[in-house]
Amino acid sequence: MLVVGLGNPGERYAETPHNLGFMAVDELARRGRLRSWRRVCESQTGKISLAGRRLLLCKPQTFMNLSGRSVACLLRETDTPPEGLLVICDDVNLTFGALRLRPSGGSGGHNGLEDIVAHVGEGFPRMRIGCGPAPQWADLAEFVLSPFPEERLREVGGVLERVVEGLILLEREGWQTAMARVNARLQDGEGASENELEK
Repeated sequence: MLVVGLGNPGERYAETPHNLGFMAVDELARRGRLRSWRRVCESQTGKISLAGRRLLLCKPQTFMNLSGRSVACLLRETDTPPEGLLVICDDVNLTFGALRLRPSGGSGGHNGLEDIVAHVGEGFPRMRIGCGPAPQWADLAEFVLSPFPEERLREVGGVLERVVEGLILLEREGWQTAMARVNARLQDGEGASENELEK
């Protein structure tokens, strides 16, 4: 499986809501003990094992709105069909910490997803990570591109652990079980341990 986390490169965006996809891939890399990244198709890539299956982790370095060209290139280079791709991204329309796993669908107004859909179509799985709601007075672009408040950032780690648990469920038990549990929001203490991630 090709797992693509969406975000924007550079320290300026590192701890912003729009980079939750990058953060999720970084958490997968940490728990999978990834030793180094390799540059392929304008993307940082690395291989790990998840629940006994090899994953290629990817973080496009094209900036969010141009993610599609990197993803399309990666699919060609790895001979992966769209259904073998999983895109992880933020979603300001979901409450912070809520997860939504789907096997296909539209962009939902997300610029990164929109560009990927334009390049490869809608038939690829995705996991959205809630980062909303934005305050009514806030500019939406400014909200998702501004650093998380310190107290919120402390909660991000727990959300990313649930993303990893959700992917392990998907690998071990399939779509129906994974969607039922992930989309209902995993409860504290449920899910798989770090031992499910192997070198």
